[in-house]
Amino acid sequence: QVLGGLGIAGLLWYAAPQLLRRLEFFRIRRVEIAGLRYLDPAKIVSALGLDTRSSVFDDLLAAGSGLRALPGVQSAVVRRRLPGTLEIVVEEAVPVALAPSGASMALLDSSGRILPFDPAATAPDLPIAASADRVIARVLTSVREHDPVLFGRIDAARRVQDDVVLDVGGRRLWFGPAATAED
Repeated sequence: QVLGGLGIAGLLWYAAPQLLRRLEFFRIRRVEIAGLRYLDPAKIVSALGLDTRSSVFDDLLAAGSGLRALPGVQSAVVRRRLPGTLEIVVEEAVPVALAPSGASMALLDSSGRILPFDPAATAPDLPIAASADRVIARVLTSVREHDPVLFGRIDAARRVQDDVVLDVGGRRLWFGPAATAED
């Protein structure tokens, strides 16, 4: 009897979402997104791959994987709220500098990668890096973490051999490639 009851409960646990997925009542009618600052919400919705038949009982792990694969997204959590809402919490990569990219400027993350965010749309007040360079980005990230006031005063950053030179209000601060809080 116990095994039969557990078998029926397991079958219901597996079959219920399959059956509920087909009901119109559980179709996705609303998507709520939290945590966006730089990315276009339409990119998030597009990455979910929703269509008119999508249900809150569809595979949320696959949806979350699609979101985490977007450039500039560090983490994403997708939750369902019955009857027809998806809640998405996104954590974006934080830009640390503006750098030349072709004929325009691009945002750099802490590893020196160019982010897909439009700097004109978000208008960040960031230092200008001479190039998209991971050492410059790492030093700027360290300064931002350890001394946000100093980071806010940095005008520009450039490489000089293995070191990084920061221009701060007409002065130059010279840092090694592994700047620490003590530096």
